[in-house]
Amino acid sequence: MLYIGDANISDLQRYSRIARYWGRKVYEATEIIFSEIVRDVKEKIVLDPFGGAGCIILEALRRGARGIYIDINPYAYLIARVTTEWFNTEKLLRKAEVVFSRKRLAYRGSNGSIKYIERDKLYTITVNGVRKKVKYYEWRDDECWAVTIDGKKVRASDFTGGEPYYSPPYYMFWYPWGEPFDKKRNYDWLHEFFTNRNLIILTNIWQDIRPLKTVSRKDTREHRAMALAFLSILYMASKMARPRAGSWGVNSYWVPRLHVEYNPYDLLRRRLNKLLRLRPTLPHPVKTTGSIYGLSKVLRGYLDVAILHGDSKEILKYIPPGSIDYIVTDPPHTDEIQYLELSFFMNAWLKADPYSWMLGEVVVNRRQRKDFNSYIEMLVSTYKLAYDVLKPHGKMLLIYHEENQQKLEEMKRAVEKAGFSLEEEVKGLMKYQRNIGYRNIARGRQFRILVCSKKFKSSR
Repeated sequence: MLYIGDANISDLQRYSRIARYWGRKVYEATEIIFSEIVRDVKEKIVLDPFGGAGCIILEALRRGARGIYIDINPYAYLIARVTTEWFNTEKLLRKAEVVFSRKRLAYRGSNGSIKYIERDKLYTITVNGVRKKVKYYEWRDDECWAVTIDGKKVRASDFTGGEPYYSPPYYMFWYPWGEPFDKKRNYDWLHEFFTNRNLIILTNIWQDIRPLKTVSRKDTREHRAMALAFLSILYMASKMARPRAGSWGVNSYWVPRLHVEYNPYDLLRRRLNKLLRLRPTLPHPVKTTGSIYGLSKVLRGYLDVAILHGDSKEILKYIPPGSIDYIVTDPPHTDEIQYLELSFFMNAWLKADPYSWMLGEVVVNRRQRKDFNSYIEMLVSTYKLAYDVLKPHGKMLLIYHEENQQKLEEMKRAVEKAGFSLEEEVKGLMKYQRNIGYRNIARGRQFRILVCSKKFKSSR
């Protein structure tokens, strides 16, 4: 049963419940930017070239601006697009019912032929001659127990009668040039992070959602919402899920000795219930485009926002010079978060060429052969293009969250190398510490907002 309702929760809570994403934007910084520094952005054009989950552009749209969002991460793009465009509740319910109406799961038998098993059979077990529903499976290394819905704990095993019929994402946690991911721990292949039982279930669900061949293919808002709900349950459906723990708390591909296995159908139903209880993230519908060819309509006021997936260094070339009022962004901070490595778990299901986007990622990652100097060069390249699209009296506002003073100074110099003047530096503290990386508990709460303006052309 899917529940529809309205939740009286804060914007921050509402937004963060939609899907897990690392290092969400600094909400306190966004509030300072749009309430104290920029203030009135109504009818202005706000660009975020490192859009992430889309918080900055959403806040700009709430305040009456038009926006351009760009991110190289397909998963981040999907989050931003769903939360900005939202969906029709009745249509999403109909799409969900198609998924939940499946009674039998397809799998491949030992002779390669297609076979079927009742959907609920994989999460039931016989106890003293009585079939009981399994709440979850508990694993310690290779030993498995079924925990039934009435609290019984019985020895069990994985499903061995066959393998997935629909092809799961066969991708390795290795770069094409032979380096392992920095975040790789237990296994080499993505599909190894799931039991055979859950891999069969997940591939059937994904087949019924009818996944996109590419993230740029036209599809409905409801389909994108279903795809996002599916991707957001993958961690809890994997061997990385820990007992009595929430979402992805250990930011690596690590399977603990003691882990649990949940029914993906139950996870998806709960995720959709959460999604359907939420109000839209924006108080009014917005006209959107996911194509670079719609940029001119945003600039001329025919559309409200362009949500674009791709490398900022390429997409910025499509924006006319001197057309943007404000650039507001929270750029990736050195090696703090490996966005594309951690999102690989989701992007591989999208079949969105998950390796190629890593080449253009602005990050410090020795496995990608990108050191701090390379990172600064990529920032400068992006800032130069940002300089060109900004109006003569426009502003670029950067949220910097870096403890190392030497690195911070280099990051500031990157702004000046691109031609900007550092006009003002505003400091602030986060109410909630982002528990990522190796931050100092006290100093890690600090952030800076750099207010940058264009120099006169003659002095550039």
